[in-house]
Amino acid sequence: MKTVEITLPILISGVQGIDLMRRLGNRTGGLPFTVTLDAAGRVRERKLGAYTAAELKAGLDRLLR
Repeated sequence: MKTVEITLPILISGVQGIDLMRRLGNRTGGLPFTVTLDAAGRVRERKLGAYTAAELKAGLDRLLR
């Protein structure tokens, strides 16, 4: 995050975040794990593993429609 400008809210958690991550659908506890929420706070997408730039853009485009 120090080298790439990120304009989206990012939540970074320590050990306490493991329970939250599992409740949000990451049963294995793997990282990276991304949860995308809509404006109402509903989970719209979950992804275990890294995003490519194209995947991230497509997901955000879907969310903004």
